Amino acid sequence: MKLLLDENISYRVQRSVQEVFPGTCHVSAIQGLKGDKAIWEHARAHDLVLVTFDHDFVQLAALYGFPPKVLLLTLRNPRYAAIASLLIMKQQQILDFVQETEEGSSAVMELA
Repeated sequence: MKLLLDENISYRVQRSVQEVFPGTCHVSAIQGLKGDKAIWEHARAHDLVLVTFDHDFVQLAALYGFPPKVLLLTLRNPRYAAIASLLIMKQQQILDFVQETEEGSSAVMELA
């Protein structure tokens, strides 16, 4: 499972989670991703799980469903290490969430 880290998440998180989530990338490393819709479409096209603080992606999930699945971070002013630790600690829950693909399954998982 590969994660796509939104622009509001430090690029350092990418390095910290590579062992657990190989292939994780940050939107800043991908040419041409301007705006939420472009990020959404990229995640969908490349089977990525979107990690963000941005509630706009919750609205996109409500409109379009999944893929992609969205991990909505609800931490307050976290350091990058706290985000990385949370993702690593919740790895199994995230995997279970991503594997739920039946109609009616949630497209958004909140992580705090």
